[in-house]
Amino acid sequence: MKKISTIFCTIFLLTSCESFTATRYVASNQTKYYIDNLKTNTKLSVSSVSIASKESLSLQCRMAGPIQVPGGSYEDYFKNALIEELQQSGLYKPESNKISLVLDNVIVKSITPASWDITGKFFINDQPITSISTNFPYKTSYSAMGACNNAADNLPYAVEDFYSKFITSNEFKNILK
Repeated sequence: MKKISTIFCTIFLLTSCESFTATRYVASNQTKYYIDNLKTNTKLSVSSVSIASKESLSLQCRMAGPIQVPGGSYEDYFKNALIEELQQSGLYKPESNKISLVLDNVIVKSITPASWDITGKFFINDQPITSISTNFPYKTSYSAMGACNNAADNLPYAVEDFYSKFITSNEFKNILK
C-alpha cells in the first residue's frame, strides 16, 4: 500500500501544472504626462476589447502552465487597463466617443529571447483607427518556474508598452483634436 501511494504521489507531482498570475495593471505616469501636454478637452470611453480568435492567445509557458490574469479574462484585463490609462489622464467619460480593441495576438515566449508579443486593431465609434504591435522583451530563466514567473511579472509592462504606442501614435492624437 505504501508503494502505491508513493507511486501515486510521484505521478501527481510530475504531471501537475503550476499557475502563474500577472499582477493588476497600473496606469503609466509617462502616458499621463504625454496626454497632459496635448491639452485636449476630448473625452473617450471604452466599449469593448475582444480576441480575434482562440488561436490569437498563446499563453502556455513552457510545460508549466498558462499565464493567467487577475480577475478573469484577458479581454477584461486589457479593457480595465485601457480604462485606467484614460481615467488617470482625465480623458475617460462614459457614454462619450467609444474606443474598442480587437486583439489579434497575445503571445508569451519564455525561451530566450523571451518576450510578450501583442498586436491589436483600435477603433473609434466602430471606425478603424490604427493597428499597434509590440514586442516586449524580458529576462528569462533556465527553470520553467523562474521563466514563467518572469513572464507573469512582465505582462503589465508589455501591456503598458502596447498602450503607450497607441496613445503616442499620430492616429490617437488626431482623434483628440
